Amino acid sequence: MPFTQNFAASQVISTPNLLILDDTSTGSDAAITTRRVYMQKSDGTYLVETGTTTNYEVWSLATGNTISFNVLDKDYALNITVEWRDNSNVLYSKTVTYCFSTYAKIYNTKLSKAQISTPERLDGDNWLSTKFALNTYIRAADDAISLGAGIAIAQLSLNKAKYIIDNPKLVY
Repeated sequence: MPFTQNFAASQVISTPNLLILDDTSTGSDAAITTRRVYMQKSDGTYLVETGTTTNYEVWSLATGNTISFNVLDKDYALNITVEWRDNSNVLYSKTVTYCFSTYAKIYNTKLSKAQISTPERLDGDNWLSTKFALNTYIRAADDAISLGAGIAIAQLSLNKAKYIIDNPKLVY
């Protein structure tokens, strides 16, 4: 069966710093010896793990179909490209755009839990407007990717959400 390249990327609540890739390709090609992963940010730079000297990460075939990269120090919108290579050439390539908004979603959930434990917080001047803004930024980032508006728009929204996370005085 001919090789058809494909992959999926994800992030989980318990370890939001990890970008998890799953090679879901079908078929085979004996010429493939390795994979490379490029995680391009909206400003054109690349995320790589500490100590990596290239703008890509190597995804060895020996590691299997799933790998994690410790690169998400905050929420990002990324163009992720996986290349399936022989020793020196790209044989197959696929690029997919993703929105990783788990940090903002975790913070949003913490705010919701705070509502339950201290309902009087809802009476504060900033509570509802800031919570609404955070929800809006998360939704706008996710929608920008799912509707094809691009990573620049998504990253702008994620940066606004990060500002709220970094400035809790806006909420209380």
